[in-house]
Amino acid sequence: MQNISELRVKYEKLQPINGVSEEMINKIQESLSVEFPRDFYEIASFYGGGGLGAIDVHCFEHTSDDVNIVDETIKLRECVDVPQNFVVLAELDESIIFMDTENLPAIIWCGFEDIHQLNKREFSTKPTVWNTFADFFKQLLDDEEHEISMYGPMNEIQEKYYDSSGTPYA
Repeated sequence: MQNISELRVKYEKLQPINGVSEEMINKIQESLSVEFPRDFYEIASFYGGGGLGAIDVHCFEHTSDDVNIVDETIKLRECVDVPQNFVVLAELDESIIFMDTENLPAIIWCGFEDIHQLNKREFSTKPTVWNTFADFFKQLLDDEEHEISMYGPMNEIQEKYYDSSGTPYA
């Protein structure tokens, strides 16, 4: 498992702190009827979702107007019967990233067609997995560092018109 203190230092070099309070995390857990793994809890104290690397992780804060993990998880639980122990972290073109709050690997990036196979873990296409949220977060940080080394940091104008991967907003 990753050292959370080292991840925080690395994150602070790349992005401003935007964590959520312990009280907010507790409300999110209550809203979703889950208990987050300790590493998620600790990382959420300084990272509250958003673009990092090529992935735009849903906002953790439920009171935000942004797309957030609570609303998206509840929506998918109702629409496609996502199991109770899964939390929606991000939705990409034809895939989705979940956190399993009870089992390892904790992070599963699978195609939409495999959502109904989450509990069985019998996927039509092998998903990308990370054992812990900290491992996933480290990958996001590594990807962010790589993007900055290739293209430089985004400025305010770029952020207004492009997402974190450099794709123009529609």
